Amino acid sequence: MLYAGLMDRRTTSKSLGFAWHRGQIVDRFRAVNVEYYGNPSEFALQALNHLVAIGKARCRPQQTIQRQHGTIGYVLHYIRRGQYWHRLKGREFRVGAGGACLLDMSEPFAQGNDQRRTADLWWICFNGPELPRIAARLGGDRDPVFAHIPRRRFQGLFRQLWTLAVRKPPAHEARCHAVLTAILAELF
Repeated sequence: MLYAGLMDRRTTSKSLGFAWHRGQIVDRFRAVNVEYYGNPSEFALQALNHLVAIGKARCRPQQTIQRQHGTIGYVLHYIRRGQYWHRLKGREFRVGAGGACLLDMSEPFAQGNDQRRTADLWWICFNGPELPRIAARLGGDRDPVFAHIPRRRFQGLFRQLWTLAVRKPPAHEARCHAVLTAILAELF
């Protein structure tokens, strides 16, 4: 499990190193911890940038989360409000409101909020056959922080991705691929 707040605990697959779960929209983006886990098709796993999980968390002051197990894929943490730190490979990176941190989930890392105020963290776990090259091109291994992301654009794309993940309209995997690609383009 990636974060607290998991809903509907029916396990359907463990193919990528953790259990897949299906959640629901709770209170239209106002809940404290909301997350949704998808179940990509074989085609999406092999050919597309695909959504593994998406969520929102309200991170209390002095909260720390340690990630030790390696999972295939990447996580993008977007800080909507407050400040959040990430520690990986012996280095600490701080991200303020409107910034993001791109992390390779196969590497151990810690994250937390050491501020006096709550931080709002929006996160996306994703993977795809071309992502290692894209992440390398972005320089995420040297500096995973992206400080100047257009807020309205990113938040709009996040909401689109959320809606696709929850509602699963026709061609939702291809649409998720398009939105994930647009989010990565904002990091460039």
